[in-house]
Amino acid sequence: IVLGVLSIYVAMILLGYSKADPGWSHATEVARVSNPGGRFGAWLADVLLYLFGGSAWWLVIFLGYGIAWGFRRFREEFKADKRSFAIVMSGFLVVLLASAALESLRFHTTGEGLPLAPGGLIGVELGNAARTYLGFTGGTLVLLAMIAGGLSLFTGISWLMATERLGQWIEDAWARTQATYY
Repeated sequence: IVLGVLSIYVAMILLGYSKADPGWSHATEVARVSNPGGRFGAWLADVLLYLFGGSAWWLVIFLGYGIAWGFRRFREEFKADKRSFAIVMSGFLVVLLASAALESLRFHTTGEGLPLAPGGLIGVELGNAARTYLGFTGGTLVLLAMIAGGLSLFTGISWLMATERLGQWIEDAWARTQATYY
């Protein structure tokens, strides 16, 4: 339940972020803070968005995933999922960092409502390193592969099984359309 409340709180403060509120990256004096999380929420949202940009929303997903992982009923439904918390956490960190770098590398013109830049401070530095050492396209491909691998560690998704299910769904849909014509 605590993770659920934290997930909702983080989503609420990120959604209610305003540059006019006082924050870690800038000092302003306002009579009333507009962030629904109050002054603390405004500061926390500013720190998260400053460090990770829009990729800070992965924290909401991580906390929400923690709710599902915490319930025994859900754990029993995922019987094959025997991953440790360290594996899940490392997958999450890979997704968060690669996403921030990709955001900085590819979405550099969309940072209007952010305190720093798309991808935040960490994303800008990692994105610059990826572009310098791997090139723009190579860096993008490596970061996408890191996100896919991190998602596998984080959620337990098997990309092979997901591809098989997608192919089966397409085949079934094709067979249904052919059966209606003949």
